Amino acid sequence: MMNEKHVHSFLSNLPSIIFLLLIIQKNYSLIIGLSLVVALVHVIKKLSNNIPKDTILYKITRRPENGVYCGVSCLDKKTHISDPGFPSGHTAFITFYALCLPQSFYFTVIKIILVLSVSYNRIHSCCHTFFQVIGGILFGGYLQKYLIL
Repeated sequence: MMNEKHVHSFLSNLPSIIFLLLIIQKNYSLIIGLSLVVALVHVIKKLSNNIPKDTILYKITRRPENGVYCGVSCLDKKTHISDPGFPSGHTAFITFYALCLPQSFYFTVIKIILVLSVSYNRIHSCCHTFFQVIGGILFGGYLQKYLIL
């Protein structure tokens, strides 16, 4: 039976799994789009380190203290309040990907399940705050709508 750590680990690694499947399928335009999402999220997080530390904006861009760290070893480490967390890269990635799926009732259900499950997991594991997850959803959706590949 799967426990909470296994579900968290699977959902945390879902972007990597999707990326590998896209490489196997040779879907290069989607690979480029998702790579841009990851790169831009990384740039935004790095830039957020330049925000003055005594401001509210700095505080809302930081990860929750002692959340599950979701790097290479996501089950052992803990997040720190000094770690940048806005926007959530996992939710930006999964939102961008979900919006690239075909338009049908079946795929709409899959899109909703993907985005909600990853979003819930990011908040529940304290990797991100609600605000950071919403920022990731909006950022991924915006990039998918306006990025021309």
